[in-house]
Amino acid sequence: MVMGRLLYAIEKEQCVIRLVGEIRFNVCQPLDEFIKRQQSMGRKIVFDLTQSDMLDSTALGVIAQVAIARRDAGLPPSAILVSKPKIHKLLTSVCFDKVFDLIQVDQGVSGALSSLDEAIENPNKDALKKSIREAHENLMRLSFENQLNFRNVLDALQMDNS
Repeated sequence: MVMGRLLYAIEKEQCVIRLVGEIRFNVCQPLDEFIKRQQSMGRKIVFDLTQSDMLDSTALGVIAQVAIARRDAGLPPSAILVSKPKIHKLLTSVCFDKVFDLIQVDQGVSGALSSLDEAIENPNKDALKKSIREAHENLMRLSFENQLNFRNVLDALQMDNS
């Protein structure tokens, strides 16, 4: 499996974010900041998960913030491009099928993509902890099932920050 890589392309009002390999908590803080910056510029975000092998709960929670922001603003859901059945199953297990348009494709977005990898190498530990906590709060906001599944994780994270 490939260690997590973050790639993106921006065209006018849309930003495509491709997550490659194993996407774990250690790459989520720069991803979180990048997503927030794109949303503040009013860009619609599309996720390309066709080259993702695994996403941990922090990664899922960071992605979930896009659905929450669009839902709260009364906007239609963003799309997630998926090619692997195990990733599709993971996304539906945390109710992403209710808040995103999951689109089954053979391959992801083509064209030149830029990298966010340099931001991954020197994470800010306090910002990383905050990002992890917010990601799990985001997952819990999606559904009652997620509230049950992630309450203990969030409680443990909050105890660790005390």
